[in-house]
Amino acid sequence: MKIRKEIAAMENECMEYRRILHQIPETGFDTEKTWQKIKQLSQLSADECVKNGGVFFLEGKMKKCIAFRCELDGLNIKENNDHAYSSVNDNMHACGHDGHMAAMLLLMKYLISHQDQLICSVLFIFQPAEESGAGALSMIENHLFEKYEIKAMIAAHVMPDIAENQIACRAGALMAKSCEFTIAMKGKSAHAGSYWQGLDCIEGMYVLMNMIGLQKQDPLKSHLLHIGQISGGEVRNSVADHAQCEGTLRSFDEEQFLMMKMNLMNCVNAWNEIGYDCSIDFSYGYECVINDEGLVNDLKYVCELDYIETEQRLFSEDFSFYGQKVPALFYFCGIKKQEEVFLHSPDFDFQESALLKIVEVNVRLLEFWHLFQ
Repeated sequence: MKIRKEIAAMENECMEYRRILHQIPETGFDTEKTWQKIKQLSQLSADECVKNGGVFFLEGKMKKCIAFRCELDGLNIKENNDHAYSSVNDNMHACGHDGHMAAMLLLMKYLISHQDQLICSVLFIFQPAEESGAGALSMIENHLFEKYEIKAMIAAHVMPDIAENQIACRAGALMAKSCEFTIAMKGKSAHAGSYWQGLDCIEGMYVLMNMIGLQKQDPLKSHLLHIGQISGGEVRNSVADHAQCEGTLRSFDEEQFLMMKMNLMNCVNAWNEIGYDCSIDFSYGYECVINDEGLVNDLKYVCELDYIETEQRLFSEDFSFYGQKVPALFYFCGIKKQEEVFLHSPDFDFQESALLKIVEVNVRLLEFWHLFQ
């Protein structure tokens, strides 16, 4: 993608911003240092509408605004990279949120320098707690849409399996509806030598996981049931009187999603009928990320040959809640190099120059909509 000279000239700033933020990752709403640093780097006054996060408003000729969102939070992952800018704590920006913030700061700087050309206003949203699930809802509950006349919401996400020169998106459902679940099982302890006198929760959990149909899914399937953590028992020579597993449900279809939840509950109830005390708890998750078809067509137009249509992803994102309020656009910015890296990996890293595409694409969209001249 051809990047205009004024944006290309920001490459060193892009690197500096991203690496400053990469060193101080924080999780959930505990993003105080990150938010303070954003306010220092910004040229606008902040509206702190949520804990350790908020928005910056750039006024155009109209009060109605286009909103751009980025995320402040990192993950509780110990970084495995040995860089001068590596994380200084036990958290890590392993999902690229440091890059999203850097791109947003550059977009803000560019538009401020051309404020007299803005027809609409622009809202820059720096949201905490994307990974933990409450950030977008907190923004909404704190009257984001009542305070600002938002016409559309846009977000970009770096993606390591997409080539560096490409922007990827699709109309309709892009990412899945999700929730997390915890199954807790209680049985009866006994010595391993007289195991028949107990109710073994390790064995019980193993059989239960087979009952619920846990299996590897084809990447192109529209749903997923995955268990990522299991624990139980106390010592090796006794029957485990307790066990617990934690997992996630994903689907692009509401009916399929409800059927998977019902199947889990039926399996748990069946285990109770044979003497165990088994329960399941569902957390409130995300809705599907739905891209507005018109906005996707506009993105395709401004990206020209650099646009590709991506498949649906069994990821989930709280950006979905914004899309329930206004037309929304969520697209992927390719960062793929020769080496293979993955989101949420302790080795995750990328070249900051790829972030300039996000700034360029967002400016092109404003120009195409005749909101920036």
